Amino acid sequence: GRVHRHTSARIAELAAAAQALDALAAGDRAGYDALMDPVLATFIERFRFTSGRFKPWVFLAAITVPPFTVLCFGFEGVLTQQDLAVRITYATVTYLLWGTAYAASDGPGYALGAVMTPEPAERNVLLANNHVAGIIGILIGIVGMPQLLAATANNWFLSIAVFGVVGFLAMLPIRTVTERRPMVTDTRPRSAPVRRATAAATACASARRRQ
Repeated sequence: GRVHRHTSARIAELAAAAQALDALAAGDRAGYDALMDPVLATFIERFRFTSGRFKPWVFLAAITVPPFTVLCFGFEGVLTQQDLAVRITYATVTYLLWGTAYAASDGPGYALGAVMTPEPAERNVLLANNHVAGIIGILIGIVGMPQLLAATANNWFLSIAVFGVVGFLAMLPIRTVTERRPMVTDTRPRSAPVRRATAAATACASARRRQ
């Protein structure tokens, strides 16, 4: 009876601590996002890179998010043996690093489609493809992660590292993207009436500018 009461009290204590940590993490995450989003937006607006305005930030995520993901989620087996304070500190620091790297590329990733082409229809297609690719990535993680953990005997480090490499390879083609692509003009030959009408309209516009 005494052991049962002690065990029940310990479980209740751990459950309360877990709920408090979840609430604290949610509050810290909301406050951190509210603080960092405008700061990152200011940095993105002010910095100008030779390779583009948004593409460098997305490529930065390609080389920072995978290793931060491994740091944040890949050491479950080691952390369970540490004190609660160590686990909280480690989770807070690595999550903030991971979240900052991800947030720095999230907005530019969606904005990139608007500067790849001046055609509104093509922009809509790029934005739709962005959403679809994100959903596919989430589904791959939901389905593939349990399978990968089973194949690696619950080795979180190796499983997360595999997903990190896959994510890096998936984002690597961003280097080939060109921002501010000029609009393709119509180069088809025009008939004589069309050429005369175009010449007349150009002459009228020139005359109005001289007046």
